[in-house]
Order: sequence, then C-alpha cells, then structure tokens
Amino acid sequence: MSASKIIPIGLCLAGVAVGYVVGERRAASVARPGAAGVTNAAAGAVSWAPKPVAKPAVVAAPAATGTGASIEELEAQLRRVMSDSAMGYFSSAVLEVVARVETRDIPALLAKLQTGGRQRHWYGANALLLGRWTEADPAGAMKHVQGLKTAAERTQALGVVAEAWARRDLPAAFAFAQALPEGEERSRFWQALLPVVAQQDPARAMELAASLAKKQSRDSASLAIFNVWSLEDPAAAAAQIAQLPPGYARDNAVQTLAGRWAAKDSAAALAWANGLTETGQRRSALREIVTELAATNPRAAVEVLSRVAGGQQSELAGTLAQAWGQSDLPAALAWAQQLPEGRQKQSALQNLSGPWAAKEPQAAAAFAQSLPMGTARNSFINSLASSWSSSDPKATLEWVATLPPGQSRNNALQNALSGLLHSDPAAAVGYLEGVPTGQARSSMISSIASQWAQSDPAKAVAWVQTLPTGQMQLDAARNMVWTLANNDPTLALDLVQRLPAGQAQQEMLGSVASRWANRDLTAAVNWAKQLPEGAAREAAMQNLSYRWAQESPQDAAAFALAMSAGDKQRNLLSTVANQWAASDPQAAVAWARQLPAGEAQDQAIQNVAAGLATQSPQDAAAFVATLPAGELQNRAATSVVSQWASLDPRGAAAWVGAFPEGPTRETAFQSIVQMWARNDTTGATEWMKSLPEGKSRDAAIKSFVQQMTYSDPATAAPWADAMAADPNNASMMDQLARRWLKVDDAAARRWIERSSISAERRQQLLKP
Repeated sequence: MSASKIIPIGLCLAGVAVGYVVGERRAASVARPGAAGVTNAAAGAVSWAPKPVAKPAVVAAPAATGTGASIEELEAQLRRVMSDSAMGYFSSAVLEVVARVETRDIPALLAKLQTGGRQRHWYGANALLLGRWTEADPAGAMKHVQGLKTAAERTQALGVVAEAWARRDLPAAFAFAQALPEGEERSRFWQALLPVVAQQDPARAMELAASLAKKQSRDSASLAIFNVWSLEDPAAAAAQIAQLPPGYARDNAVQTLAGRWAAKDSAAALAWANGLTETGQRRSALREIVTELAATNPRAAVEVLSRVAGGQQSELAGTLAQAWGQSDLPAALAWAQQLPEGRQKQSALQNLSGPWAAKEPQAAAAFAQSLPMGTARNSFINSLASSWSSSDPKATLEWVATLPPGQSRNNALQNALSGLLHSDPAAAVGYLEGVPTGQARSSMISSIASQWAQSDPAKAVAWVQTLPTGQMQLDAARNMVWTLANNDPTLALDLVQRLPAGQAQQEMLGSVASRWANRDLTAAVNWAKQLPEGAAREAAMQNLSYRWAQESPQDAAAFALAMSAGDKQRNLLSTVANQWAASDPQAAVAWARQLPAGEAQDQAIQNVAAGLATQSPQDAAAFVATLPAGELQNRAATSVVSQWASLDPRGAAAWVGAFPEGPTRETAFQSIVQMWARNDTTGATEWMKSLPEGKSRDAAIKSFVQQMTYSDPATAAPWADAMAADPNNASMMDQLARRWLKVDDAAARRWIERSSISAERRQQLLKP
C-alpha cells in the first residue's frame, strides 16, 4: 500500500476538517485528570462504558521503514517537502518522509520542528508525527502537548492526540476526557473523541456533544457524529436530526445524511427529503440525493428531477448533468439537448462542459459556436474554456482567439489562461497583449502573479517590477506577497520595499511580517526593529506581535513599554498581556503588577484578566477581586465577563449577580445575554425571568431583544413589550416590528396592533 493511501482518517478529521485555527485561544496547559473543583457537564454521569476500538489497517499511521537516517537528515528532508507549494496538505512526499521516522525518534524530530521555521505544510507534518507517537505512547504524546509554547498549538495538537488515543484505547481516552475541566482544551478533546464514540453508541455521542460549552464546538462535534451515524443507521440519524435546533449543525447534518442514505436506499432517502418542512434543508437534501443517484442510476435521478417544482429544477439539472457526464457522456448530452429551452437546459449544458471538454473538446467547441448569441452561449463558452484549459491550455487559447472580440472573449481568455498559468506562467504573459486595458486585463495580471510566484518566485518578482507603477502593479504584488513571504521573506521584502510608499505598501509589509514571524520569529523581529520610525514599522510590528507574544512575551512586553504612549503601544500591550496570560498566567500577573502605575499598567491588567478568563474564568474572577475598587477593577471585570460568557454563561451570570447595581453590572448583563441567547435561548430567558427589577435587568432584556430581533422576532416580542413604555426604546421596537413583518407578516401585524407602540407609529407600520 502506498503512503498516499494510508493517511489516518482520524488525523484528517482532527487536524484538517475541524481546522487549524491559528487565532483560537484555549487553556494555558493540558489539564490533568482529577483536578480539584472540576465540573464535567459534557461527560455527565459515567453510565456508559466504551469498548476498545478494533482498528482496521486503513486508518493506521505510516509505518516506519527504518532507513537509519539521522534526526538532522530527517528534519532537512521534511522542511524541503513542507516548503513545496505545489503539494497538498498531506502530500505523498510528506507522508514518505514521515514513514521513514522511527517512533523512538519522533519526540526529538518534533522538538527540532518546533524551534525552526514553519513551512507551508508544517502543521500537517506535525499532525502525522504526533498521531504516530500517540499510537505508540499516549502519555508521552500528551506530555509533549503540555509543553507546547502557544495556546493555539496546544489546542490543535490535543485534537490529534485525542483521536489517535481513542483508536488505540477508547476507554482510557474517554476516562481522561471526563476528568478535564471546562475550557477550550476540553472542548477540543471531546470534538475529536466523539466520532469514535459514535461508532459504538451514536445517541450517547450526541448527548455528550450537546453538553459542550461552545456552540461552535457542539456544531463541529455533531457534524462529525452524523458522518458516522448516517452510515450505520440513517433512519435513526434522521430522527435525531429532527430534534436539533435550527442552524448550522442541523443544515449540515441534513446534507450529510441525504447523500449517504441515498447510496443505501434512494427511495427511503427521497421520501424523507420530501417530508422536510424547511425549504433550504429540503433543497440541499434533494441536491445530495440527485448527486448520488446521478453516479449510480441517472434515470432515477431524472425522475426525481421531474417531481421538483420551481427554480430548484435548474440547480438540480446542473448537478445531475455534471455527475452523469462523468459516467456516460453521450447519454447525458442526449438528455440535456432534448430539454425545453430555458434555465434548466442552460444549467445542464453548462455543467456538461467539463466532462465534454475532457473527452471531446473539439466537438464541445463546435457546439459552443453553434449556439445563438446570448447568455446561454457565453456561459457555455466560459465553462468550456475553464475546463479545457486544465488539460490542453494552448489548444484552448487557440480556440478562444477565433472568438469574436468582446466581453465574452475576454472572460473566456481569462478562464483559458488559468490552465497555462500552472504549466507555463511566462507564456501566459504573452497572451495579455491582445487584451485591452481594463478590469479583465488587471485580473489576468493578478492571476499570473499569484501562480508564477509559486513556481518561479524570482522571475515573478522581476516581471511585476516591470509593470507600470499604479493600481495594476499593486494588485499583482498583493496577490503574490503571501506566497513569497511563506517561502522567501527576503524576496517578498525586496518586492514590497520597491513599491511606492502608501497604505498598500504598509499592508503588504504587515503581511510579510506576519508570515515571516511564523517561519522565523527572531529574524522577523530583528528586521522590523531596524525599520525607520513610521507607519511601515508600526504595521510590521503589529502584524508580528501575536506570534511574538506567544513565543517570547517578556521581550515583546519590554519593546511595547519602550514605545511612545498611544494607540500603537496600547494595541501591542493588549496582545502581549492577553497571550501571556493564556500561556503563563502567574508570570503575566506578576509582570502586570510590577509595571509603573498609569495607563500602560491599567491596560496590561485589563488584558491579563481577559487572557486568564480564556483559561480559567474562576481564576480570572479571583484576580479581579484583588484589584482596588474603582474604574480599573470595573473594566477588568467586564473583560472577564466577555470571555466567561462565551464558555459558561450560567457561571458568568452567577458571578455578576453579586455585583452592585450600576454601570458595570449593566454592561456585564448585556455581554452575558448576547452570548447566552446566541447559543441557548431558553436558558437565557429563564435567567432573565429570575432577575429582580432594576436597570441591570432592563439592560439584559434590551440586549436580548436586540440579539433576537433578526434571528427570532417572535421570541423577542414578549420581552420587547416589557420595555415599550420607555420612549428611549422606540427605535428598538420599530426595528423589531419591521423585521417581523418581513418574516411573518400576519403574526407581526397581530403583535403591532396590541402592542404599546404609539398609535401614529402603528399606523405607519401597518400601512400596506
């Protein structure tokens, strides 16, 4: 079996599908099982015992081939393939190098990778190595995760370890997850663990997912569970989907289930899809069913299409044509050409251009030119040019040259150039001569710059520098600077520093600084420090500050304190304090306390409190309690509430409930309701009902109404009634009424007629 066939499925989920979110914050260190004061809402009572997972060979990590290469040689090989922009995330070259690493050498190699630069595929290589290490030694892999410098890296690595550990020893991984305290770390661990739990008991996995603190975590975990459940028992999965609240998780679960159910029992899947009451979900379910049937039974897909009414017929016709054309192009073409003139036929033919270009491009080109002038012809030509150029760009360009001049030809030329850009960007430049100056030519230049920078950056830079000074050159440089900064920051700087001074140059310098800091922080910081005072230096410093604060907060803090007072200093201090508190809270608190009294210290303390709250809101609250009463304590408390409410709104509410009545309590109540209502409307309303009369209760209700006006005006209305007597809330009532009239005119009119909105305003709102 080749390396490319043995990518760990779970690693792809933990490291890619769930995503490497660089800016995500989490707890400062991996929590140990048995931590005091831990609440385990997601785990619940231990009434379910997981069984060990029988791990098939297809999900095994690459086996070491034992080449005997040294750590230094392996590191050099990995860095070379990680830098290749032409390779995918888990490219075969990365897999082959990882397969040559002995398990005993993984810790040392990971340590080497941590200290050097971060190439394009750095995260993918780390995930593969960490997954292999976990398979052999979960405790050792967890210890490595605990020692990672940044909060984001620890959170990402936890997902990889959790999934690999679950496949090796699910009971042990499950027990560890139950002992973790609330926080990003715990959510990330459960997100990776629950799909493995779902293989044994999907209903229990959904119960656990529903209790995760963050809505984003619940949605991600639920979707991964349905990926498993829909294969095992689609009818039971459908019943569970019906119980989900409306939103992202439900929409994606419907889409996942539809395609997988259609593969097993298309009739049952179709009956279920037609029974869905929500229009968007029904459309997405039918689209997935048609896609599945088109590959296996296209005539059945045509029958499904005939029973669909309205505008979705056109969309589904395109879906069917594209899939059918891959397996039986003549039959698909015959079906499409006999359709009546209109959008359905246009969509079908346009989506057949890809398969047709792959098999009979000249016939497809002749057909395109036989079409009458109009939108349908232009759409088909553009699609054909794009598809054909991927296999034979020069033949495509020769055909495009025969088209009559005009916008359609320019669009086709731009699409045709896309294929040539991958194989010969320099040759693509020659075709620009026939394109008149304008938006189309500028777009083509930007595309050439972006693609050429990947294959031959030095020549691409030289070409961009020959372009006339102006917006076209700036757009071309902007489209290539990200790629250059990843692979050769000094070349990127040479390009950017030759551009005219201004906002565009500052933005690009900031982009270079950010990418360079990920690759080589020390070099990036040294470069930024030697820049002359001014906007360019400030942009560079601000863009590398996040990474600097993660890896060397003491140095970043010292630099920030030496800056002139102002917004730039405040922004850098904010980043440093927040990140430092998340990675080393005791050191961050000590640093903030020893600063000279003044605005800089106040800003640092406030951001340290916010950073602490991402790790442990209770500890952050305790820190705030040690501050002297006054404005600083109030601002710090508000920062903590904002973070705490996103993790545990009920806990935040209990803490804020002890605040004295006043502006701080009012602001805190508003923050809590905004987060709580977004993820748990019922919980938020029950809490508001328990609040005593007062300004803070009014602030909470007003915040709730504003939050719910666009998503659920019917729920907002009863609470708005309680606020209607205050003339300051007239605008809020007006917005709610207008929004509800758009969503449900009859219900909104009934509410407006009996509401305390002024008679004059009611008349205006109810006017036909």
